[in-house]
Amino acid sequence: MKPQLKSTLQFTVFFGLGAGLLYFAIHNLELDYQKISDGFNNAHWGWLAAALCFSLVSHWLRAARWGLMLEPLGTKPRVLHSFYAVMIGYVFNFAIPRMGEVSRCGILNQTDQIPVSQSLGTVVVERIFDLLVLLLLTILVLIIEFTTVYGFFNETVFTPLAQKFTGIGVWMALSGLVALLFIALLLLRYKHLLIHSTVAAKIITMVWGFADGFRSVFKLKQPLVFFAQTLGIWFLYFCNTYAFLQAFDATAHLSLGACASILVIGTFGFAAPVSGGIGAYHLFVAKGLALYGIASVAGGVFGFVSHGLQMLMILVVGGISFIAVGLLKR
Repeated sequence: MKPQLKSTLQFTVFFGLGAGLLYFAIHNLELDYQKISDGFNNAHWGWLAAALCFSLVSHWLRAARWGLMLEPLGTKPRVLHSFYAVMIGYVFNFAIPRMGEVSRCGILNQTDQIPVSQSLGTVVVERIFDLLVLLLLTILVLIIEFTTVYGFFNETVFTPLAQKFTGIGVWMALSGLVALLFIALLLLRYKHLLIHSTVAAKIITMVWGFADGFRSVFKLKQPLVFFAQTLGIWFLYFCNTYAFLQAFDATAHLSLGACASILVIGTFGFAAPVSGGIGAYHLFVAKGLALYGIASVAGGVFGFVSHGLQMLMILVVGGISFIAVGLLKR
């Protein structure tokens, strides 16, 4: 299959899934254009602007942290170049989930000639650390808001995970392990042929580059700065959620614990395998706010406005970044 056709099909599938979820969210939450428009017009725009500022600064801090991870590899791109790559990557995520991680490495290769295989390894490490912080935050929310949010997490996270690791999930895992062992045996058996293969040489180079990027976190020159930046990113995410909650009269009274809950729940919505979390984020956030007595319409308006404004900001800043990278290349 041609790469362009494959990309088009992937975009159609994921965007179609997101559009379907979005339609379901609108129908399920009893929303229409007028209700969303009224909710936006009645919001406190100062808080909306603050939320976007917190989000933009978090993206800049993510770019700075990425540069810190690349430093042990013998290169340190300008933070502005890393920021361009991060924002363009977010734009690509709206097309195909997780495509942004690869595309931002390609952008940095164009601006600073950093091998994609190496930078991709650092991105994987970055995501692992973010996942650990999300896990810790989820545990904290379960402790603080246990009586309110346990039912939601049990229904949407714990039970699905348990199902994946039982029944057919176990057989799939064992089949995958057997397949990997079979491939490893084939590689050992025919390694004398692979040594003289150009394709194999390129694959080996990519694998070693990825490994170098992955190991970079253990060679950080400023590990405390790395951890401080990681906590700073998530603190800004919290501030972003708090500002959005304060922007609406229906949610302004919610506690800091509730804010942390909505942050975690919304993050799981963004992590859904659809373009930019479209539809999934709206449903998750509305359901999370319902746990705190927020009506479905108000929760739906919150999800649409908060997601829509951040999506618009990413498209605008990502578009400017794309132009800036084009000028740098020239």
